[in-house]
Amino acid sequence: MSSSADIRGLLQRATSAGESGDFATAERCCREALAGDPGNSDALGLMGMVRWHGGDIDEGEKFLRQSLDSLPAQPHVLSNLGDLLACKQKHDSALACYAESVRIAPEYAQAWLKLGIARGEKGDIRGAMAALERSHELRPRDLAALYAMAQAHLEGDNHEQAIECYRRALAIEPQAVEIHDALNEILWEHGMRGDYLGSFAPAIEAAPGSLPLRLRYAGSLSHVGRHLDAEAVLSEARGLFGPDAGIHAGLGASLDGQGRSAAAIEAFTAAVEAAPQNLQYRQDLARALITAGDFRGALGHIDAAIALAPLDQRNIAFRGLCWRLSGDPRAATINDYERFVKRYEIPVPAGYADIRAFNEALVRTLHGLHKTQVQHPLNQTLRGGTQTHGNLFERKVKEVQEARTAIEQCIRRYIAEMDDDSEHPFLGRKSERFRFSGSWSCRLAQQGFHTNHLHMEGWISSCYYVSLPDAVREGDAHAGWIKFGETNLNLGDREHIGKILQPKEGHLVLFPSYMFHGTVPFPSDEIRTTIAFDVMPV
Repeated sequence: MSSSADIRGLLQRATSAGESGDFATAERCCREALAGDPGNSDALGLMGMVRWHGGDIDEGEKFLRQSLDSLPAQPHVLSNLGDLLACKQKHDSALACYAESVRIAPEYAQAWLKLGIARGEKGDIRGAMAALERSHELRPRDLAALYAMAQAHLEGDNHEQAIECYRRALAIEPQAVEIHDALNEILWEHGMRGDYLGSFAPAIEAAPGSLPLRLRYAGSLSHVGRHLDAEAVLSEARGLFGPDAGIHAGLGASLDGQGRSAAAIEAFTAAVEAAPQNLQYRQDLARALITAGDFRGALGHIDAAIALAPLDQRNIAFRGLCWRLSGDPRAATINDYERFVKRYEIPVPAGYADIRAFNEALVRTLHGLHKTQVQHPLNQTLRGGTQTHGNLFERKVKEVQEARTAIEQCIRRYIAEMDDDSEHPFLGRKSERFRFSGSWSCRLAQQGFHTNHLHMEGWISSCYYVSLPDAVREGDAHAGWIKFGETNLNLGDREHIGKILQPKEGHLVLFPSYMFHGTVPFPSDEIRTTIAFDVMPV
């Protein structure tokens, strides 16, 4: 048996290696420690984390449970096991782990935070708030607890309390740009235009040396069309901080929004020259060059961007677009709509007479999950409607889980029907195992539609049609139909619709996430309800 000092040294080396991503070294050190002391709870717990983050979640669970068998009262191991079980969609078991962790260690703020989030995901808003408030009491300056409290208030349809939580967080850390984003999104959606973006001025006054804060402010202004105001913020920042890639890129966006194409390209070019490894700057410049008709110049930057991020969905979309606009036949290999856009009827979940009966139950459930909004969501594509918050498929609601199970069967069929082509940016990622990287429901009303867009967080994207207005069913002038190929770059007569499909209730449409798509507005007071999601290979 190795000495205690030897084992401690091995576990320290394993921890350092794991933190740096060297899981092979971390595992080797853990195994050596376990060879000397097979029942060492610390070594077993660390081995569980190494195996999990090294790609074998089942082995990770096995070692974490062995650690707890060796020494049950380990709150941090229970917390880690809860995280792993949540990743495996075993949410009740994960919640039980967090609850046991705080029972053993009532001062463990991080476990209280996880318990609160888990309770909120199950719809227990009161229980979530109790746990989150306890976490906040233990760590008053921890923004994560306040952010989670705000999310719980939103789930409880109490946006005023959510706003208060975000304001408390900004009082602690004025430079927390993600909190500014969350706060201002609520203000926008609830029509509080007088307060919208008002959080930035006092934050900049409190932290005048924060360039990221000014850049986010300018970006938010450009996002809602206040391009001249954005330019003024950035010009002031340039005077204070001097030349900077982020300032150049922000100016490019504000100038592009003003229609000053040549000046925008010059600013984006300066950003790329200052930070050639920045993916976003390359894409911004390529987009401006495409709009200006310089497809060869745009392709040069897209090629450089693909070298940085080969699987980035915008890179794939822009390359395919440049190929099409320049007459390159390779465009058809990327945007093969007949081959890659497919429609499926989902199987009827058990206990329902037919798909119509299931959709009637599902639409009632989804209606309760949509919170009233005055404005369309700030960073989403829908206009004239509402969208659910959070990850829909994480909700432990009967009809939602039934829909998820039925949809998963269609995804498996879609993947099985794919050709094998390791060189293709879509087919080359083929995997029988997958996970949902996001899921949500949308409800559109009179003249509602989705702007043309693509999905950055996916491999396969989707739309499942739960309920449709008569105008969409009748197909009059393609009202409410989904279209593929038309971009959001405003290319005029150079735009192209490669495929357009009529939605049908009970049908699921699947397609590559890099494909531009949108919907045609529909003239009806009836509601169009859908579920959408993104899938990633595992």
